[in-house]
Amino acid sequence: MSRGLSFPGVCVVVALAAMSLHGQPPKDAKELKILASASDTEPNLIRLKKDDSGVVIRSAQELVAHSAKPDSAKDPAAQKEAEAALARALKLEKIDWSMQMILAVQGHPSKGEAGSIRFDVPRITEKVLRVVWNQEHRVTRFPYKGPPTGFALVDRFEGEVVFVPRKQVNSLDMSLLLIPAGKFVMGSPKGEEDRLDEELPHEVEITQHFYLAKHEVTVGQFKAFIKATNYQTEAEKDGKGGKAFDGKEFVQKPEFTWKKLHFTQTDDHPVTVVSWNDAMAFCAWLSKKEGRIYRLPTEAEWEYACRAGTKTRFSAGARDADLQAVANLADATLQLKWKDAFWATKWNDGFPFTSPVGSFQANDFGLHDMHGNVWEWCSDWYDESYYTKSPKQDPQGPTTGKERVQRGGAWSTQPKFCRCAFRDYHVPVYRSDCVGFRVVAATTEK
Repeated sequence: MSRGLSFPGVCVVVALAAMSLHGQPPKDAKELKILASASDTEPNLIRLKKDDSGVVIRSAQELVAHSAKPDSAKDPAAQKEAEAALARALKLEKIDWSMQMILAVQGHPSKGEAGSIRFDVPRITEKVLRVVWNQEHRVTRFPYKGPPTGFALVDRFEGEVVFVPRKQVNSLDMSLLLIPAGKFVMGSPKGEEDRLDEELPHEVEITQHFYLAKHEVTVGQFKAFIKATNYQTEAEKDGKGGKAFDGKEFVQKPEFTWKKLHFTQTDDHPVTVVSWNDAMAFCAWLSKKEGRIYRLPTEAEWEYACRAGTKTRFSAGARDADLQAVANLADATLQLKWKDAFWATKWNDGFPFTSPVGSFQANDFGLHDMHGNVWEWCSDWYDESYYTKSPKQDPQGPTTGKERVQRGGAWSTQPKFCRCAFRDYHVPVYRSDCVGFRVVAATTEK
């Protein structure tokens, strides 16, 4: 059986009328109707060089050129066979290449689950057709290696086409989620419980979509960085270690590093005892490894992603109790281990210290642990009065400073420090068992 020209196990899918790339579609956007679509669990008809990528196919010859047998692209028999297989998958008699074209995407391997591709309604803005798509999974009895592929038949368009996956997975098995551009009110309203005066509410516009890691960087991912570079964290290099809970109190000891703490960390836990400088070194390495820019989020990007369209104290609501399902913070299990943690909440979240990433419910953007687990470094310098002078669009933070911003709260903090608007800060060399980070990946769109 030729994997390049056969098409087994195909399911027909419908286009999603989901949130567009920019939240609400621009006024001048023109929708391009999907005439037919299909998804395959494996790359049987096309075989793209890169996962999580797409291609426009405007002829049977181009269809074969993107198959497992590209050398047969000029063979009329191969063209006829491939076109017939695709038409059957789309439940069509034939494809009219003079009037129509195919949008084809290839996802990423899905660890034995059956992957499928779903398309949003494609939209033309500023003479560019943007194709937003998502990879979904379902558990089956039969193993699939993937990656899945998807096809959408649309009216022919001769302009530029850009493919924008809602999720990407990199070589560290790090899931990166599409965060749409949009506007929000940064800071907190005057009536918000526990607010600070520096949290001046002001409108901010994130003008470009970006990809943010679904989870905080894990011990396993950081371990890959260390293995590849022989990097030493600042806690290791200066011999002072980091600040951490030692069973009785929060103190700095030489033995406390990302590798060794008072409590156990598996590869799935968030890496801690990493300074801002360590996080930047990780980003530089990953950028070189992946061939795209990785960086820390700006403070504005972080809060925008944390809120995920909400306006309350937390993305899950306004009450402290609303955090129970979404956050690992100071709770009854912590107080069993740390008797002096008088600030702990009365509920039990099941984790006295850090929890494996993704243990709690995600926000509306699909991001986990934006509240609690570990504080997350942002790229910005800290300035208490910055909100009074920050630009409306894509603020990058002050140009100079002494401390860097941290957001989100941690396993050791109380709810008020986990608020969407709360700002913490430390010098760039600071490191503790409460601090980690997550990364932004540059868009691969032109």
